[in-house]
Amino acid sequence: MKKFAIPFACALSLAACGPSNDKIAGDVQQQIQAKVQNDLKLGAPDVKVEGITVVNQNGSEYAAAGNLDAFGVKIPLNFKVLADREHTIIQADTDSWRAIEDATNRARLQQLDGKYSDKAATIPSIFALFPPALQARRTEFTDRLETISSIHTYGPYLFGQGCKAHECLSDETAWVINKNTGKAYAILLETSPPTNTPNFYIFGGELQELPSILVDWAADKGMTEINYGIEHDPS
Repeated sequence: MKKFAIPFACALSLAACGPSNDKIAGDVQQQIQAKVQNDLKLGAPDVKVEGITVVNQNGSEYAAAGNLDAFGVKIPLNFKVLADREHTIIQADTDSWRAIEDATNRARLQQLDGKYSDKAATIPSIFALFPPALQARRTEFTDRLETISSIHTYGPYLFGQGCKAHECLSDETAWVINKNTGKAYAILLETSPPTNTPNFYIFGGELQELPSILVDWAADKGMTEINYGIEHDPS
């Protein structure tokens, strides 16, 4: 099983002298908080590491436990730690960290329960799931969520759609978020005057990578093989 370490200092050698449990707990909390913010694209400080305690098991080996308060849901944390007075190294296997990520995303997406489709743009931690290319065009996305409807669930996907006020046949959008992975996709529909030609802008992957519910929505709105483009994220 592949493992990774979250280094607190560059050097990895551990001396025999022992640090205080409070120092180790503080280091662990700081490191996990930084990794959560970096890995999970939170978009807002809605997730907080709290209540970290450590117990010495043998020499420089410790067990750390605590909670991740993710959008009001308590996610338990348990890690093995190596520590001396200068270094604190959290040892975590990739499967354990992925389980924490998945639990955090499930808690994040609960914010959409019973909500309308515009929340994909107005809740920072939800909008942060969308590709950078869409985030760069947030105004266009938000404008197309003026006239909205309830968010629906289709299998593993959350689906929302909307349009500009009084322009629901010409300027629309639809989005999908995978509840299991947190991956988000969107399509913007823009109609060009004076020919009223529909143009579709796809965010989140190639056409064949999009969830079928999103592709079906676009096809129903008039997307063909010649009037769509893939919007790639900035390099």
